[in-house]
Order: sequence, then structure tokens, then C-alpha cells
Amino acid sequence: MEESRPSKRSKRGKRNKRKRKKEESWLWTKTCTCLFLCLSLLLLFFSGSFKSSSNDSLFYSCKTPAKKALRKDPRRQGGIGPFPYFFTGKIVPKGKIPYHTAKKKLNGLSHKISLESHGSEYGGWMCDASAFTSDTIIYDVGLGEDTSWDEGIIKKYDLQVWGYDPTPKAKAHVDARFPTRSGILRLPTRAKFHYVPEGLSTSKGVKTFTKPKNPNHVSMRAGNVKGLGATIDVNVNTLENWMKSNGHTRIDVLKLDIEGSEYDVLEDFIQRDYFPFDQLLVEWHFRWDSIPTARHKNVLKGLKSKRWVEVHSKNNGQETVFLRKPVSPTNKEEDLAHIEINIPPSQPLMTVAKDMAKRLPQNVVVIQVLNAGYVEMTLSWICNMQQFPGVIDRTLFIATDQTAYESLLRFDDSLHVVLYPHATPINMHYGEFEYYNLMLFRTKMITKLLKNGISLFLTESDAVWLKDPIDYVLDYKGDQPNSLPDMVTMSDKKDHHILQGGFQLLRSTKPTIKIWTTLSQKFQSIMKRFRPGQHLDEKGNEQLMLTGLTSKAKKKGSLNIQYTPFKHFLPGHWWYDNKKLAQKYKTPYIILNNWISGNKNKKARAKKFGHWFLFESDDRYYCLIPRNE
Repeated sequence: MEESRPSKRSKRGKRNKRKRKKEESWLWTKTCTCLFLCLSLLLLFFSGSFKSSSNDSLFYSCKTPAKKALRKDPRRQGGIGPFPYFFTGKIVPKGKIPYHTAKKKLNGLSHKISLESHGSEYGGWMCDASAFTSDTIIYDVGLGEDTSWDEGIIKKYDLQVWGYDPTPKAKAHVDARFPTRSGILRLPTRAKFHYVPEGLSTSKGVKTFTKPKNPNHVSMRAGNVKGLGATIDVNVNTLENWMKSNGHTRIDVLKLDIEGSEYDVLEDFIQRDYFPFDQLLVEWHFRWDSIPTARHKNVLKGLKSKRWVEVHSKNNGQETVFLRKPVSPTNKEEDLAHIEINIPPSQPLMTVAKDMAKRLPQNVVVIQVLNAGYVEMTLSWICNMQQFPGVIDRTLFIATDQTAYESLLRFDDSLHVVLYPHATPINMHYGEFEYYNLMLFRTKMITKLLKNGISLFLTESDAVWLKDPIDYVLDYKGDQPNSLPDMVTMSDKKDHHILQGGFQLLRSTKPTIKIWTTLSQKFQSIMKRFRPGQHLDEKGNEQLMLTGLTSKAKKKGSLNIQYTPFKHFLPGHWWYDNKKLAQKYKTPYIILNNWISGNKNKKARAKKFGHWFLFESDDRYYCLIPRNE
């Protein structure tokens, strides 16, 4: 059958219909584009991004090469061409500079940084505010007559700033800008800004400073500098003393603008590896003839060797922001084999313990025993000890297997670690034969150390230290103030004494050696009755055995054992599970993460209460910086 052909009229109608649709589509596209551009302009206008402000503008006046590059480089702006945010839909919040480092990981840092600018054109600073909260602690050293940076961050984050400056003009400025009560300017009160008229130095005392030649200037230089103004004696102090007087063990930001004295201070910090802060802001004065270029380069090299990373600088490097890389990253214990680090063979336990005891107060060595299953717990404890200088140096870690031995040394090769082999499963639980078998091994080892004349302070890695208890325990005499005890321990119960096996000061005296020799023999005879895989419940509990032995010996007068005050040393089931007790005893020396079975459960409870100090990222470990409780 012959097919019918469409008429000319129907063809013309279809062409017109397609033409109308095309015109309507084009008109709709143009309308949407115009609306989108208008909305983008309105958003940018009302967000204040086009406003020029010294404190929180998006685009600063492009006078410096760095700022010009910022305007021109589309990769740093997040878009394309002169209007990057129209096409990407990204609008940078006020106060945030769109550097390529903002909210991105940089140079091995373990967190995303967020650079913010606060303050005036003269006194303003960039800083990483990614972790700023109302609990953030900032020390600003060298205030001058511009505290706009301090005012800006206090206003935004409601945090506290400690300001230090010995110059008379700085004091007058602080009194004017931070009145005792909020005035018309609505500035922060002294409750948020704490001023101390002292300068920073490497020792406490009085130093001579030289006033500026121009009486209208504020900055003074340390020493008697020729060609400047008159001299004046001012009080100076150390960062340690400031932190101690303020009750701080760590601070978040240290800002230094101390007119050339930054080199003396930082050289001292580098030499002692003393960095109790997470962020360092420095104004360098290498432009002065009195500061050799080589000295400036050496300080920068020293900071780099201590894991400090430069994340921002301006004015040709005169103002620099540093963040510190995490402490000694290492892979998890199951993936440690591929890290190419030369692990030295272990030295004999007795040799290392005796060498350490000779140089330690009262010849007491802190010891911890671990296997591969306790590596994470031990690393968290090591990170916890960062806020207590000297504790790690007096601690001897005794690893029962090669994996635990190598794991600790890969994390920090300066640790005192020895390998004292004993085959145990990685995963063990309280009450199991394998767990008590490890405790028997530890008991025999402690007895051997005591018989070799080594006094020791036995600790466990599941304990959280809020204060350093070592000096307190070493000097504790309890109810016999005329003599040092043979043993000092803490109680696992509030109403009556049950000796805590993981917290004991054991002096190498005849009574102590006799008690531990008896304990080893009794423990050994009990373990012979059981076999691997069996559950012993309390039958193998060496704490109960030791409690009984020491109680009898104390009643006979043959042993001086003292229990520390309960309020200072708390077992886990009392503090973690008792809210009233936790409120009553807010700052004990130690909280034991005990009375809970299994490392997984211990870790979960520690994280819940902010007592886990180990950070895991990309199959590596890092230390989280502990905060004051």
C-alpha cells in the first residue's frame, strides 16, 4: 500500500512549533541566569563581603604581592575569574581569608586548619581558629598599644587571654581598653582579659630595657641600646612561672611580639624541647643589625626540627604563624612491619633498671608491663604524660613480646623499653587463666627486681593522670611520719582497704621482699591447679592475696604499708560510674580505668570522659594534647 505523505501545511506547523519551543527555552535560560546573578550579588552585598574592614573583610586592599596573588589565583579563591563565588556557589564567611590552607590538611598536620584574621591593620594577626572554644587559653606577650586582636577573638569566641607587657604605655592602654566594668564601648571585661606587667625571659628577675627614641612610640628593647631613649628596669619572668601561677599545664596559643627577645626565648625552648602550646605566632625582628641572619635561620631550623610547620606569614616573613605536627606518628601494631626503622636489640632488664635507678630520686623506677594487646592503651598513657615533664624519662616499659617492644620504639625511640619475653595472647579478660598467668609473670619479675635492690613504682596504662603523683607518693608517710613506708598503695574500696595491684610504690626493703617472695610462691601454687582456657574468677586474684599478706604483716608490725587518701586516688567504678563522687572529687591525682573488663570497653569509657589521648588517622597514631580537667 502506498504511504501517505504529510502536507506542506503540517510541515510548516511543526517547524513553527519547534521554533516557539526554542525561543521559550532560551528566554527561560536567560531569565534563570539573570535571577541567579542578582541573587548572588544580593547575598554578597548583604553578607558584607564587599565591605572593606580592617578586621573581617573578604578581600583586603591589594597592596602587597601576596594579596594581589590571592585576588588573581582562582585556585585559592575557589572559583574562576574575577567573580569566583558566582559560579561555584561558595561564599566565604566574614573574617575567613580564602587561602588554600583554609579548612584543609597541610604539611602533615593531623587536623584541618581554618585561618582567620582579627584585629586592626597595625595590630591584626592571622591564626588557626579551627579548635577555638570558650575554653581556649591564649598568652599574648608584647601588647604595645594595640589589643585589637585580643578584643576580636574574645568577642567572637568568648575565650580568655592573658596579656603580658612591662611597658608603662601598654599598662595605660590596657586600663583604658579593658575597664573593670563594661563601658559604652562594650569591650570585654577583665574577667576575659588578664594583664600582667611583666616581660618574657629565660629566667625570673629584673632586666634593663631601653625606651624608644621617639617618645610617641611604645616598644622597648632589652638591654642598654645606644642611640635610643632612656633606660628603665622592668620585671621579667618565664613562661613556666606564668603558667604555674595561672594553674595551666598547657595553653592553646602563644603570641610573641617582644622586640628581638624572641630569639633568646625560642632558642631556650628548642634546646629544652619545651613547647607547652599548640600554636605559635611570632613577629620576627631579623631586620635589626643586632640580629645576625644566621641566628634567625638557625632558630627557624630548630623549630622545624621540633615539628613546627609554618602555615602563614606576611610582611616578608616578619610575622609568622606556626602549628606543630603530631608527636612521632607510627602505624598500628598490626601494620608496623613495613616501617623501615632500625630497632636496636633489647638491653637486659636488670642492667637498664639499675642504671635508671642510680639517677632517679630515692632510686625509684616507674615501671609498666605490656604485651601487644596493651600497646594502644600504653601509647594513650604516654600521650597523657606529655603534660607532666620528667615522668616518661623515669619510666621503664617492660614488653613481653617483640611486637610491643618495637611498637613503643617506633612511636618514640627515646623511650626506655626492654624486652622480657613471656608468651601471652593479645586479647585477655579478667578472670581468665591467661590473664592471671601474665599477672604471675609480673609478680615474679617484680620480686626479682626487688631482690636486686631496685625500688619501683608499679603503674598501669589504664590509669588517667590528672596531676603528677610521683613526688606526693614518694614523700607520703601516712600514720607513721617518722619513717618512709616499705609500700605505698591505693585502695580499690572506699570503706575498707583492698590493695590496688596496678598502683604500688615498692621500696627494696627486707619486709617488702619477704611479702613479695611469699606472694610469688602462693600465686604459683594456685596457678598449678588450673589449665589454659579455664576461668578462675577470683581464685587467681593476686590483689586479694597481697591484701591479706600485707594486712597480717602490718598487724604484727613487720611491714609499714600506707594507703593514699581515697579522694586523691580513685578507682574507676567510683569515679566513672558515680556522678556524685565525680562532682565531689573533681581533681584527684589519678583515676583508674578499672572495674571494667576488656581493652575495648576501657577505651570506650576513656573516650566518653575525654580521657583517651591517642588519635588515629590514616592507620597512624598521634598524640592528642591533654587539657586541664
